[in-house]
Amino acid sequence: MCLFKFKFCQTMFGDHAGTFEAELTAALLCLNSAGIFSEQIETEVIIAP
Repeated sequence: MCLFKFKFCQTMFGDHAGTFEAELTAALLCLNSAGIFSEQIETEVIIAP
């Protein structure tokens, strides 16, 4: 999971990162056994001079 590549996540989860990842993975697989989730988001960019 790429979330754990961020320094703040390493600091926040510490030694529990592996446990959290395992529990999160199990919970998500209960929702969708394929493990694939997608969501469409709308973004807007305003460019000003």
